[in-house]
Amino acid sequence: MLLKKQHITFKISAFALALFLLGPTFVKFNHIFAHHKHDICLGEKSTHLHELNTDCDFYKFKLNNTYTYTYFEFNLFTPKEQTLGIISQYQFLSKYQRLQIALRGPPVLI
Repeated sequence: MLLKKQHITFKISAFALALFLLGPTFVKFNHIFAHHKHDICLGEKSTHLHELNTDCDFYKFKLNNTYTYTYFEFNLFTPKEQTLGIISQYQFLSKYQRLQIALRGPPVLI
């Protein structure tokens, strides 16, 4: 029973969040389509100007704010780390332990 209540609460909160986030979009679409009048021009023979609707203050309603970051750091050159050159092929094993091949003498005549 408790799991079912949590599930219903989660659905209601998700729906409320979706309405909250999409609310400005619904308002903007409502304004666009409610105040839309398309005038058909019937006076093709006379020169005239169409009236502009200047009483609409919808351009002042802004959904997104532009934000620029004030802190910006860019390193053009990165310093290289000094690496040790490998002199021997067997140096990667240990600095103090050498292989037995290095301690071997010349071959003895048979």
